[in-house]
Amino acid sequence: MKIAGLYLDSAELDYPLKSAAWGELKGKNIIFPWRPDTPVKINDFAITANTHKINLQLAKAAIGGNRWQAVGYISRSARNVFVDMDISADGIDLDQLIQALKNGSESSGGVKPLKSQSVPVKGNIRFKTERFNFGRFSWNPLHTDISLDNDTAEVTLKKAALCGISTTGTLKVSPSNVESDIETVANDQKLNPAKTCLVGKTFKADGTYDLKGRFQGHGKAEDLLKTATGQVAFTAKDGRIYYDAILIEVRGQKAEDRGQNLEVGIRNAES
Repeated sequence: MKIAGLYLDSAELDYPLKSAAWGELKGKNIIFPWRPDTPVKINDFAITANTHKINLQLAKAAIGGNRWQAVGYISRSARNVFVDMDISADGIDLDQLIQALKNGSESSGGVKPLKSQSVPVKGNIRFKTERFNFGRFSWNPLHTDISLDNDTAEVTLKKAALCGISTTGTLKVSPSNVESDIETVANDQKLNPAKTCLVGKTFKADGTYDLKGRFQGHGKAEDLLKTATGQVAFTAKDGRIYYDAILIEVRGQKAEDRGQNLEVGIRNAES
């Protein structure tokens, strides 16, 4: 089968480990109506193939207002598929992306998928984005290395700033388990923007803070926050924190204390 210069071994499309491709394919300004409110625009791409290896020389796309870029290659042997890819995006909202993928799957209208064999995948993906949103949390930036080994992925957080706090470490993800080992560091950061980002509520605070901690977890993904353990050291200076109801509850105060404001002085750096 030929697609504008790219030849595919159509007899083996259902079995990727037996398939082959050769030739080249280029294109610009191609729009896919993935969802009515989330079209995918391929601004530019170039692919070359030589039997068992496909080189993605360039791919630039826009998805939901965010720009993506990828370069790398995919090869195969008799046993597995190997991926080596650099992927970047100017920003990602994970909740929106998951919902879009879910809606895209549901909108397939019950189309029967092609019968195919399970494909073991190995390789490395280097991923960078200047903004990564998940729930009410935002990492600015997020740079990761992802190592794939069949059904297991090990994610190394090389540069990850959550609310101004460095959160480097590793995540090892498998179908039945997630292991995490994360170190957190912040030096002389402003308290006011950090408290809004982390707590998600409005309360008065000023000054600067230092933070250092390490958190480890092991278990199912949905229970990871509950089972994680660790230690954290936090110091603040040159300001004040006005504790509201939410922080009073965190400190274990009684219910009748809710709504009262406690003014906590932070030691001056000169003292």
